[in-house]
Amino acid sequence: MIRRLIYLVLLVCIIMSSAAGALPASFDLRDADAVTPAKSQGDTNTCWAFGVVNAAESNIISKGLADADSLDLSELHLAYFAYSRDDVSAQKGLEGLRGDFISLSDDKSYLEAGGNELFATFALASWFGFVNESVSQNLSALDPSLAHAEDSYYLVNSSWLKFSEPDAIKRMLMKTGAASVGLYSNDSYYRNDTFAYYCFDRTESSHTVGLVGWDDNFSKNNFTELPPGDGAWLMKNSWGQEFGDNGFFWVSYYDTSLDNAVFYDVVPAETFDHNYQYDGGILPTSMPVVSNDSYEITISAANRFTAKGYESLRAVSFFTFNKNVSYEIFVSTNGIKQGSALKRVVSGTAKIPGYHTITLPRPLFLHPNESFAVTVTLHAPSGTSDFFENPGLSLPLDLTQRHQIFISTSVSEENQSYLFDEDERAWTDIGAHGDVNVRIKAFTTDAGTR
Repeated sequence: MIRRLIYLVLLVCIIMSSAAGALPASFDLRDADAVTPAKSQGDTNTCWAFGVVNAAESNIISKGLADADSLDLSELHLAYFAYSRDDVSAQKGLEGLRGDFISLSDDKSYLEAGGNELFATFALASWFGFVNESVSQNLSALDPSLAHAEDSYYLVNSSWLKFSEPDAIKRMLMKTGAASVGLYSNDSYYRNDTFAYYCFDRTESSHTVGLVGWDDNFSKNNFTELPPGDGAWLMKNSWGQEFGDNGFFWVSYYDTSLDNAVFYDVVPAETFDHNYQYDGGILPTSMPVVSNDSYEITISAANRFTAKGYESLRAVSFFTFNKNVSYEIFVSTNGIKQGSALKRVVSGTAKIPGYHTITLPRPLFLHPNESFAVTVTLHAPSGTSDFFENPGLSLPLDLTQRHQIFISTSVSEENQSYLFDEDERAWTDIGAHGDVNVRIKAFTTDAGTR
């Protein structure tokens, strides 16, 4: 414990210096006991869930909410409820997801389907986890009541970074904890005696691991093939502690298959009591808006909800797929409004693509059956492109969409989701289409509980 406290003090000094531009030559979350031991995914195709859970566990430990020896969150729960939605909308906090469904191909089970960090982000934002390992032990099926009721932690933020931004990844690693990372996996690229991996001729990913550190001076001579220079990322695998260095290994900075680094910021489940939401899908669908002039692009979207009881609106969340997106959040209990007709409650800039939960400066008191609307306005320069290299400013939406191994079905209704038409200066009820919702959520606590 004393060793960890000393390391955390040193870590604060490192983070302060890195903010000014300096980064340490090496960093290892194991030195702070801020990463859990390596686990085994067995013969299942759930590496993605192990990578995500590892990152969340590291974030929890880094915040002092638990320690590495006792914390053990369930990968099975995340993998199961990312795809299995039977009867889950009956659960408190999931009522707004009524009708949203994930249909796997006939020959796939959730243990075989695979997944990735972004699918997990959408599932976790909808409050499907995180739960402790003891909650889910049955590999074949989990009771729908376990979808949310046993959650110990909620996702509040997720940052998506590419390996073309190594310094940003390093700073986020020191600030937030481990990340989930995709890479191409093949034994021929791995050197056993140095625990070193270097894929030099593939650009796609086939496996998910956890990023837990780096070493700028890790010798290029440690790899099976010689990369252009020294340096490697420290990764945690999900093949048990028999693999590599007790489950950990090194990946060259020059590995061509490294996918995104996705970070997860979580809070204890008692932080919020209710999640008002309509978006239960797990695909990163969006509506891109492109401007032909030199001015900025502006998109306004809103969700309308109805309070269940005497509650305090504490926070609002939304997704962005672009960098450096300025946002304004408006809240109204008097219908959908826009601009000067409605008081802006908070504004800021989402510098990194991903998921963002914004705490309101002052809670808004809500009465039972009171309608309230949350409007989010996004601004970005006209030349922007999103995380997926689509031109324009993308508005994340939950749309019915087919993936190669599943269909993500979105069910919407009138008076749920709206888009603002800048030319007509009027709101359009897009929820009336029946298969699309805006990815805006509102979080409340029961009145008198905070």
